[in-house]
Amino acid sequence: NGYAFREHKQRVERFKTNKEQLENDQKQLRQKRKILNGPTPKKELKKNPAAAAAAAGAAGADSLLAGAAVGAPVDPQELHEMEEILKIKATALKKEELDIQTEIERLQQECQLHMRESKRIQ
Repeated sequence: NGYAFREHKQRVERFKTNKEQLENDQKQLRQKRKILNGPTPKKELKKNPAAAAAAAGAAGADSLLAGAAVGAPVDPQELHEMEEILKIKATALKKEELDIQTEIERLQQECQLHMRESKRIQ
């Protein structure tokens, strides 16, 4: 359990931190999307399309205020871009997770090899 294992442990900790940050970002994005879309009852859409459009406009005004207060993007295009960025980050994290798994397996094999060699020499 030498330097490589300590370095691997630090890498795992960074990975966990990045994963938690990504999950928090995804949660915030879902909340912003919910604010932007606003709640529109399905019954209201069927009965009165004009009232539904007004409700959507009011929800949009609320989301602009909420977005301005938080300093977050409220533009649908910006939300879509953020969603794509988070998808790319999630893909990168999955790849990193596989790399970490293969690295620990390699380190364990090397450790076992060194132990066998040291026993053989004795």
